[in-house]
Amino acid sequence: MLDQMLVLAAIITLGAICHRISWISHKGAAELSRLVVNVFNPALILSGAGYAAKETNLDGIILNFVIASLVFIGLIFVAYLYNNISRTLKDQRPLYALLTVFPNVGFMGIPVAQSIFGPSIVIDVSIYILVYNVLIYTYGVYIVQSASDQTVTHLNLATLKKLLNPGFMACLALILVLATGIKLPKFINNMTLEMGRCAVVLAMFLIGVSIAQHRLLDIITNRRILTFSLLKMIVLPLLLLGIFRIIGWNDRVSKLIILMIAMPVGNITALLALEYGADDTICSRAIVLTTAISLGTLVLISHFLG
Repeated sequence: MLDQMLVLAAIITLGAICHRISWISHKGAAELSRLVVNVFNPALILSGAGYAAKETNLDGIILNFVIASLVFIGLIFVAYLYNNISRTLKDQRPLYALLTVFPNVGFMGIPVAQSIFGPSIVIDVSIYILVYNVLIYTYGVYIVQSASDQTVTHLNLATLKKLLNPGFMACLALILVLATGIKLPKFINNMTLEMGRCAVVLAMFLIGVSIAQHRLLDIITNRRILTFSLLKMIVLPLLLLGIFRIIGWNDRVSKLIILMIAMPVGNITALLALEYGADDTICSRAIVLTTAISLGTLVLISHFLG
């Protein structure tokens, strides 16, 4: 695992260097990111159909869906505890809840999990992405509105359209294939496999570009965001790992839970805050800092996962 994480870290570093020497611009990175999110990452998700094990069935999918749902419910509870213990300012509590509950499980989670557990893990991560998408455009929108001056509204048509994005649809398609036992043509499996490999490299490269666009020193001096980032990226995953070891739960499912929680803050948090008029500065700083330190923390976590 350690060697695989070091490879990903090297690709991220290469992306940062390429931006610093002006080989890729902010505009170019944004356009490439759009392709990764809407084309390559969905292909990576669909590639899971080619790795589907014979024992994969509807019961297994339902069990993973329940586990993923419980993970996010647990993160909501953790966010509540953090806000109360750290005495977070009232107007910032919804934002720190957003940062806690929504890690980067899609753009970064799939490549990292795949490098550690192998290609077939895409099936399990896809279920997390499904739950994530439903939650971000329901609970996520609700709490970010409570952090702004906007009136809290119910789920509307515009929000539903955002929910039905290419990544979400790819997850639904993969689960449909697994639940029904449909066999996709070999050329489609091969195509999604090759595009999925591109997604892993491009996603890590673009994360490096994103880090290079900010001054980390300015962010690190913010004590609250630094403390939050260290608790989220190191303390919480290792605490959970210790609990799982004590109760004797040490299979791939438990390791994936820890890895998903150890992911940096998801980029969608800043976009939601910006769209609904909340303070997106907190979200942006947390995204950059957690992503930057994930170069080391994910190597550390993967080492403990064994």
